[in-house]
Amino acid sequence: MKRTASILAAVVATVLVGCQESNVTGPSATSMLETNPVSKAAPGNNSNIIILQATVADAGTNEQYSVTGQVKYGLTQLPIMSQELFDVALDIQAKVKQLGSTERGWTVNNSSSERVNLTRQTSAIVDKWYFLQGGPNSLYMHIRFDVTATTVSVNSISFE
Repeated sequence: MKRTASILAAVVATVLVGCQESNVTGPSATSMLETNPVSKAAPGNNSNIIILQATVADAGTNEQYSVTGQVKYGLTQLPIMSQELFDVALDIQAKVKQLGSTERGWTVNNSSSERVNLTRQTSAIVDKWYFLQGGPNSLYMHIRFDVTATTVSVNSISFE
């Protein structure tokens, strides 16, 4: 009798878990994009590091900024049946400096994670806004990341 009750409980639990509706909040998958990223993978064994080295114009003021640093990323596929969910961990350390300025510049140090739904044939866009430490209170750096099942790249950088 105990064995039958245990088996019945296991079957009910399996049915309940399998029938739950998926509530994924976050970026949705889009078709594969051809992009001209402003980043590149670091040489050597650090294939999960994106080197940031770009000059970016602030559309509102036409000021130009130098962005240097790196983004470390991790991709973890979640073991969920019939879905291809990935956790994307992003750890950015960057320096932003106004071109032509004698000031030291501002820093960005942030760690975050996102959950995206991907297949091997799709990519997802992850938008992140970073506060510039030591910079103007109203200026944020916006980085748009392209995420595939195997890699993360920077699609664009802007200031808002």
